[in-house]
Amino acid sequence: MTSYRIHILAIDTGNEAHAIRSVAEQFGFQVTVTCVGQSRHFFDGLLNNSAELVLISGHGEGGKILLPEFVHPDFPHLPTMVSAEYLQDLANQHNRPLKDKFVLSTACESDTSQLAESLFALGATHFLAPNVEVESNDTLMFVVEFLFKLQKELNPKNEKAKRDKPFKSNADRDAYGFLPGQIDRWAEFSLITVN
Repeated sequence: MTSYRIHILAIDTGNEAHAIRSVAEQFGFQVTVTCVGQSRHFFDGLLNNSAELVLISGHGEGGKILLPEFVHPDFPHLPTMVSAEYLQDLANQHNRPLKDKFVLSTACESDTSQLAESLFALGATHFLAPNVEVESNDTLMFVVEFLFKLQKELNPKNEKAKRDKPFKSNADRDAYGFLPGQIDRWAEFSLITVN
């Protein structure tokens, strides 16, 4: 159906990443997953993948993405949060490993301009994430709807849509709409694009 690739970074979110993977594969996407047991798994999966969309399935707080706490004497320097500063340090060490990628985060409160700018410094062109603490399974339902609409846009009969990113602006995001009664879910997510 489509050769569009999605790479999921699964960070301690129960079955969320598994559900997203199942849905994405059902919609015809090529999906790979990095199960994050240590923070180095997160950074390796973030920086070393060939997907067009990187989906971070995790928890967040105050503009940071939380990582598993791994205490080991051989790895005392491993961070327990992904901050804008840490990503900026990575950007200074790597030559745009996220070039032209769309990054979607399910981590609550991870939609900050600082985090987005750091991802853009790594080469990403779009960052879509919740700007508040999202209730229960709302994030999962948002991602399912997002993937459903994305696969419709990537229909092989429409070559132009195959090359486009899922959303170019918040107006494009809003134009997609949701099922009746679900419009509030869109308000909890913001899209930031590279300037």
